[in-house]
Amino acid sequence: MGAEFGWLELIKTIGALVALPTGVFVLVDHFLRGRPLVDLRPVGNDDPRLELEIANTSNRSIVIRSITCRPDALRASYGDDVGAIIDAAAGTPVKAVLLGPLKNEVFFLITERKWDDLPATAGVSITVRWSFTSSRWLPQIPIWLRSTVGKLNELRKIERDD
Repeated sequence: MGAEFGWLELIKTIGALVALPTGVFVLVDHFLRGRPLVDLRPVGNDDPRLELEIANTSNRSIVIRSITCRPDALRASYGDDVGAIIDAAAGTPVKAVLLGPLKNEVFFLITERKWDDLPATAGVSITVRWSFTSSRWLPQIPIWLRSTVGKLNELRKIERDD
């Protein structure tokens, strides 16, 4: 009986050692594979705005659930037409945008007048919440961009070559 118990414990130990890295891989694979890429860049040479491009790197569709900016003087707009800019200025958040497999979507960042009164060292946070369309109930790790007012102002002034 003692020998059987020793073999059983050995098999359980080996199973646990195999299950631990497998479980870690499954979690990392689920939460990191297929994450969209978020890029912040200037709009153009004569326009001091920034655009936020979100690229779906997955073969599955995703939903951009929301884009939030802090401080409130920075807002995301779903387009550069008058209606979208008015919505952003009024504080209407960007939400529920469908992004197909391997597709990109551009959002524009606009600033209110109080942006110019913020110190250059003030922190800025842009949060993109998203999920796969096949599992909207399962939350994904949001994408956070962190910077300062001064760094974003410098980025807005960069001239583009395209």
